[in-house]
Amino acid sequence: MSSFSVRSFYLTAGLQICLLTADLFITLFAEIRRHTFVTVVIAYLIQLLLFIANLVLLFLRFAGSYPFRAGMLRLMLNEFSATLWSCAFYAVCFFACRGIGLPLMAACNDTRCDFWTAGYVAVYTLFRFAEILYYFNMLRAAVQLCNPKYYQDSPWLRAQLRHAS
Repeated sequence: MSSFSVRSFYLTAGLQICLLTADLFITLFAEIRRHTFVTVVIAYLIQLLLFIANLVLLFLRFAGSYPFRAGMLRLMLNEFSATLWSCAFYAVCFFACRGIGLPLMAACNDTRCDFWTAGYVAVYTLFRFAEILYYFNMLRAAVQLCNPKYYQDSPWLRAQLRHAS
């Protein structure tokens, strides 16, 4: 593996970590500004774009892996199934929380108004749990995909092939 490709893997991992960090700060910013509807909507759109960018980077890194190029997509899917499931869970919770929360915020544009209904608190709590899983698994996958075993023929890959057959 050339030094250029190793360097690009670390740069991509760094970019993914920066996107996750930006996502976290956008979430915190939206919580602080939750009574300014337009700001919150823009923050949520940026958060959605960051999520999509992180998924695209993850799948690009999958596509550059040796098992993927060798036609063993199932191996990569099994290896990173927790990450993919946490991304799906986060996306569902993100849209549910934002779909319920935005209309409540729009109706309550005053700082003295309380839009925290029991249903919204439950969905919001589930979203925060999904967010923790998503951040943890995406960070783990970003670091794990820097391992050279995914980009060259290795004993690990041969053992996985023997185990699969």
